[in-house]
Amino acid sequence: MKQGNLLLILFSLVIFTSCKVESSKLFVRTFTQSGSKGLYSYSFNTKTGELNNKKLEAEIKDPSFLTISDNKKYARIL
Repeated sequence: MKQGNLLLILFSLVIFTSCKVESSKLFVRTFTQSGSKGLYSYSFNTKTGELNNKKLEAEIKDPSFLTISDNKKYARIL
């Protein structure tokens, strides 16, 4: 499957704190059998739709569930 299609399928969670905020953190879960390493984050520009600053957040095999704590300081990945 092409990388672009894979990203569209695997977008799992977008955290928007406000519609006025121009940048939000976007988490992307990936399947690891094709060289990907697990959970990534991007800066998502809500005005332009651009994704920047790709960062590997957790090296985990095929993450399937993500939850954020109420205080938004911690993530649990299964």
